[in-house]
Amino acid sequence: MPGVYRVDLLTRQVASPDVDWSYGEPTEMLTPRNSEDFMDEMGESSGAYIVRIPFGPKDKYIPKELLWPHIPEFVDGALSHIIQMSHVLGEQIGSGKPVWPVAIHGHYADAGDSAALLSGALNVPMLFTGHSLGRDKLEQLLKQGRLSKDEINTTYKIMRRIEAEELSLDASEIVITSTRQEIDEQWRLYDGFDPVLERKLRARIRRNVSCYGRFMPRMVIIPPGMEFHHIVPQDGDMDGEVEGNEEHPSSPDPPIWSEIMRFFSNPRKPMILALARPDPKKNITTLVKAFGECRPLRELANLTLIMGNRDGIDEMSSTNASVLLSVLKLIDKYDLYGQVAYPKHHKQFEVPDIYRLAAKTKGVFINPAFIEPFGLTLIEAAAHGLPIVATKNGGPVDIHRVLDNGLLVDPHDQQSIADALLKLVADKHLWARCRQNGLKNIHLFSWPEHCKTYLSRIASCKTRHPQWQRSDDGGESSETDSPSDSLRDIHDISLNLKFSMDGDRSGA
Repeated sequence: MPGVYRVDLLTRQVASPDVDWSYGEPTEMLTPRNSEDFMDEMGESSGAYIVRIPFGPKDKYIPKELLWPHIPEFVDGALSHIIQMSHVLGEQIGSGKPVWPVAIHGHYADAGDSAALLSGALNVPMLFTGHSLGRDKLEQLLKQGRLSKDEINTTYKIMRRIEAEELSLDASEIVITSTRQEIDEQWRLYDGFDPVLERKLRARIRRNVSCYGRFMPRMVIIPPGMEFHHIVPQDGDMDGEVEGNEEHPSSPDPPIWSEIMRFFSNPRKPMILALARPDPKKNITTLVKAFGECRPLRELANLTLIMGNRDGIDEMSSTNASVLLSVLKLIDKYDLYGQVAYPKHHKQFEVPDIYRLAAKTKGVFINPAFIEPFGLTLIEAAAHGLPIVATKNGGPVDIHRVLDNGLLVDPHDQQSIADALLKLVADKHLWARCRQNGLKNIHLFSWPEHCKTYLSRIASCKTRHPQWQRSDDGGESSETDSPSDSLRDIHDISLNLKFSMDGDRSGA
């Protein structure tokens, strides 16, 4: 992005025959796609780099659960690299003064632990992204009842992971999340975060009222970015000529199309598409029941279930095999032969072709999961011109609010699922409107959009010492707030505070 001089991604160096040789390279420069656009800003050490720090067993790739004892070794190596680079950059662009990172961002618990230590040692603002949270995982595993808490801890080192996440909360200025659900349902489980108290503290800080040592990081929702430049949406007409894409420039019909179409007695009907592994949480059986028991839907549409790859059911895990057998029994129960496709194999590069096929038949994409933390497949589907039906639990709520390209349903309500699918398949005007809304708004989930929002948040962090070299008149370094951070949702909330309001009101 313009304005960013250098980014270093610090990770582990591994020289092992089990992994690609590049994992052993100490430094790897990432070539920018539009490097010619930024030639004016390029300097000798500018750009984006993967920097691999040697720590832990040198010749062995080990699971993340076993990395915890080696974290201090990584921090020492990372600290050495950052100090060295600050002096190199200082000589090149800092008039001889060290140029320090503007922020340190930890991804996942172990990197959060490391970033907290680095942030403290260097006095540089820290950001954190949890990706998958230990307390939430612990709750889910305990609910399943297959493992005791001690067994979970032995397998996943879950308590050490939670400890690292609590440390990351305490050290971070900003925690970046993908959805509102992640904040309200997952981060609220932590000692270091409380949604109500966080809003009260924010109100006090804005009014220059003392918080008496209480601190909580700012929670910010920035959805992951996606690449859309290569996507060619279909016109939604089975009779039209199929446009080839970059993957298949010479072949109008990708092989996966015939692999799916062979299941259908009438392949021209709109296709309801579900793309999920056969996991009980994905709620595929309820979808098949909804389809099987709704005669108008069966008459109007076909159902395609892309449930990962399998050779034999006996070779699958017991949980996945159980879900797949349930699906097959339901297909038999409702006599859905010729109306449901469930191919055994597909390659990752064929997934866009599957979306294109569904859009070409004027179909619908559905995610009926009981809870969906984010819902990347919904964005992929929208980018290919597919309207969506999705669970109302979790990330799809945020995605739908932005895209407005479909309907949300209660995943436990079979009738609601059938009604939503029927409505979109039967009402061609609604289908076209949802498709257009999705295509019109999809850029809001692009990488450039993600980066712009992300950089604006970094700019809002208070500079410390050592600090990035800024011009004296640069007002952009002051804390900025987006409209969503206004006090309208917490009007005079500080009046409800339990602790004294008699704080220091002098300038911050």
